Amino acid sequence: MKTNDFETMYVAGLQEAEALAVTVADGLTELYPQADDPELRETLRAHAIDARENAVRLKSLLNCHGRLLDTDVDGSVDALFALARHAMTTTARGPLRDMALISLVQRIEHHEIAIYGTLAAYAKILGRQDEKVALGAILEEDRATDEDLTAIATRLAQPFPRVSLERSLSVAAA
Repeated sequence: MKTNDFETMYVAGLQEAEALAVTVADGLTELYPQADDPELRETLRAHAIDARENAVRLKSLLNCHGRLLDTDVDGSVDALFALARHAMTTTARGPLRDMALISLVQRIEHHEIAIYGTLAAYAKILGRQDEKVALGAILEEDRATDEDLTAIATRLAQPFPRVSLERSLSVAAA
């Protein structure tokens, strides 16, 4: 698709975000049962539901524009979900595997945050206040999920030994 104006670029971004939300919902629905930590499993399950609802919200925003474009599909999130599925089969169950899952899901969250933040800014520039508010709400949900995942990872990391700086330096000097 050749983009010739800002409005078209914005609508293409909304379409990309809607497709992303479906991908995230499907991917998390597949992965959350594999989390061992109950809080992590619930956080991922809840985010899968939120992502599905976001797809509906984004479809509604797209309907306001009355057109669908021939847009490119961003495969980066699919690749991150493939890495997450691989990590689930190659990492021992327990906190370490849950932390690997969190790491990959947070990469996806950061991708979502970037897209929704950009689209909210575009909506503001275009004077579409209602759309800016809707996109801003999705952005804040994703930021909150990211913070929840960080807190869970921090808790899960507690039992892992920490190598002291002195020991690291002495090993490096040897």
